[in-house]
Amino acid sequence: MSKLFEFTKIEATGNDFIVIDLRKYSANYFSAEVIKKMCERHFGIGADGVILINGHPEHAFKMRYFNSDGLEAAMCANGGRCAVLFAAVSGITKCEEDITFEAADGLHHAKIHSSDSVEIELLYHSVNIEFKISDLQLPENMEVEGFIDTGVPHLVVNCQDDLDKIDVNSLGRRLRFDPCFGENGINVNFINIDSTNEITIRSYERGIEGETLSCGTGIAASALLCIQNKLITSHNIRVNSNGGELFVTLSKEKLFLRGAVNIVYVGNLHLD
Repeated sequence: MSKLFEFTKIEATGNDFIVIDLRKYSANYFSAEVIKKMCERHFGIGADGVILINGHPEHAFKMRYFNSDGLEAAMCANGGRCAVLFAAVSGITKCEEDITFEAADGLHHAKIHSSDSVEIELLYHSVNIEFKISDLQLPENMEVEGFIDTGVPHLVVNCQDDLDKIDVNSLGRRLRFDPCFGENGINVNFINIDSTNEITIRSYERGIEGETLSCGTGIAASALLCIQNKLITSHNIRVNSNGGELFVTLSKEKLFLRGAVNIVYVGNLHLD
């Protein structure tokens, strides 16, 4: 029997998501195949991923995130910021409150300063990958800054050339699937350091399998590694992505990502 599902399309610096309130529906409807069809940009709604929002006995809500390939990921930072705004406009929580929500990687604290400034705290830990950097066969003008997990694992590559000259889809795909990163692979971020408190970034995201306009966990990972490697002196960093600017703050070992979120439209999805 067919059914209509209400959804909300939300974007955060060009990273776009389909958000569904599971308090109204059963999660059983949203299989990997259904999610892939929803995210398809020609025959579906079109999105980088799907966010399912459910109630939580102790916190504001629980978020589950699925990439456009239909597979669940532990966290999506821009998706988390979209989920926070959705929770506020749908009455799950209030804008003026300090918000705590659960994702697959743990609890996240958030704050809505305005629709132009939604901030979340990200969890992070080091990723130990034992191999020779030379095995990646990077161009001479590129240097690996490291690996870090900000909800999902990231490789950060510092580039000397203009980022516009880099074939992110080709090189990013090769690195993402390199055997040294194991069966699940890794997200790949290419950065330029612009000043003591500013970087520019382009990211290849696994699960979406291509370059996205903005990758929140990749932006946070890149800024954090720049701080740890003393490439940047400030702990408040402006990050320029193709989708717009975001801000990363490291304060007392806590990592925060802040930027604009925009509700694009609300619609109804027909599922058989």
